[in-house]
Amino acid sequence: MGRRPVPFAAVLTAMAGTVLFILADSVALLFVARFVQGAALGLVFEASTAALVDLHPIHDHDRAALASTVATVSGQGAGALMGGVFGEWLPEPLRLVWLVYLAALIVVFVLLQLVPNDARLGSGWLRPTRLAVPASMRALFIAYAVGAFAMSAVVGLCSSLTPRSSIRCSACRAWPSPER
Repeated sequence: MGRRPVPFAAVLTAMAGTVLFILADSVALLFVARFVQGAALGLVFEASTAALVDLHPIHDHDRAALASTVATVSGQGAGALMGGVFGEWLPEPLRLVWLVYLAALIVVFVLLQLVPNDARLGSGWLRPTRLAVPASMRALFIAYAVGAFAMSAVVGLCSSLTPRSSIRCSACRAWPSPER
């Protein structure tokens, strides 16, 4: 398949989710938009880590995983910071942030045209492997997965609100409020 199809699909999916956020006029549509954005992120995380391994001079999986993790955490932090800036100081923060993000996605889509497709002859078919967790670890895996999902949902909700509003978030009541 090569390196290009999955990032293309991820960017197009992210664009669709972004348009849904721009047009959202109900909580239900916000949930759909968030789901579409999550699907885009799932596509791009795996593809980018695999690309980093391919591009590393000695195909170092550990360094590629570290670079991917640092990029992901840095992006989450920068996104929350920029969301706060948009929410506090710029006009129409509920739409403008998504318009800027859509413009950035368009630039990424254009730049992806420059990425060489590394498909090797004869490897054009996607051959998925069966995902499995050893039986001895399933209960622990499920517990951690549920906890990670819940934590990500709460952090995502709180960081998507403006800084002033996030203090009022019911899941974030433990944080001290500057108004108290």
